[in-house]
Amino acid sequence: MQGPFRSTGRRPTTSATPSTGPTSSVSGSSATSTKRIAALEGGAAAQTLSSGTAAIFFTITNIARAGDEVVAASNLYGGTFSQFDAILPNAGIKVNFTPVNDFGAVEAAINEKTRLLFIEAVGNPALDIADIEKYAEVAHRHHLPLVVDATFTPPPLGLAGTAPASAVS
Repeated sequence: MQGPFRSTGRRPTTSATPSTGPTSSVSGSSATSTKRIAALEGGAAAQTLSSGTAAIFFTITNIARAGDEVVAASNLYGGTFSQFDAILPNAGIKVNFTPVNDFGAVEAAINEKTRLLFIEAVGNPALDIADIEKYAEVAHRHHLPLVVDATFTPPPLGLAGTAPASAVS
């Protein structure tokens, strides 16, 4: 028998960790990677997760608890909408949907249980653009974090990195 199978007679296993995973040679340790991402995004810190959906769930469940509410623009990617419409309510978090850029509806949806505003910088699949500056004004006026899903707006496009968002996913 030739190669790596000779000594044990079985195929060696591979284990990926933050420091030995497939991107470690490109990005270094996960701590280094998140520092680079934060710098690229112009943020104070970054967190890496397995998917955008996981990032959104992680963000919301670290801000809101059972009995709390979220105000979200309704122009959401289908997976995000399903999470907001079915999964978060199962955790006791109610999501109030408002039409994108309808700031009267956003103001009306905010109440004492509201813990954050959530928007997509560019809606998927309609490609409508949220007025991030105005959402930030509303969020700040109510002392709420503004969470922006910036999937379609990576840093080179500038929409998310320059926005006054509290969190960008």
